[in-house]
Amino acid sequence: MNLENSNYNLKKNPFWEFSIDFYDHPGVEDLLLSMQNRFKIDVIIFLMCIWLTKTNVDNTHIKNILLSSIRVSSELQSKVIYNIRKSRRDLKFLFKEIKQTDNDLESYISVTRNKLKAVELQLEALEVYLIFINLKNNFNLSVSREKYSSENVKKSLRNINIYFSIQNIEIFKELKEQLEGKISEYFLNN
Repeated sequence: MNLENSNYNLKKNPFWEFSIDFYDHPGVEDLLLSMQNRFKIDVIIFLMCIWLTKTNVDNTHIKNILLSSIRVSSELQSKVIYNIRKSRRDLKFLFKEIKQTDNDLESYISVTRNKLKAVELQLEALEVYLIFINLKNNFNLSVSREKYSSENVKKSLRNINIYFSIQNIEIFKELKEQLEGKISEYFLNN
């Protein structure tokens, strides 16, 4: 099996391409990582809530799509991705006293953390691919080519609220406004 080709195939889907594009939008990464740390959201599912507004999905199916996608991703997230992310973060502080006196150790830890981050990203690409295939096969999903509008923003926020409701997450008004701002910037400036 050619890993380079399989990696390309995993990442060559519209959900992954959207996720990377939206995540790279100014201020989005910090906002999503903050929400991930604070509320334990699955960033991939969160991004899917926004991406779904670019598809032919009927709004009446959103809750079922979210539940199905959460099922697809939950074990990969909880048993694998979370542990790699935690290991990468823990390494930053684990040998703090020694690092201050040993530049080689600090460099080695930095390289190791970067490798763990690369593995984490590959696993997130796998999660996106599994969700995408699930949506394509079970919900007859297709991507629309319409021009973006304020309707994408409204639908995104509705989908996010459904996801938060499923996960019993309650966020503050200020955070909702930040989210709406970032989503609006993305859709109305693209």
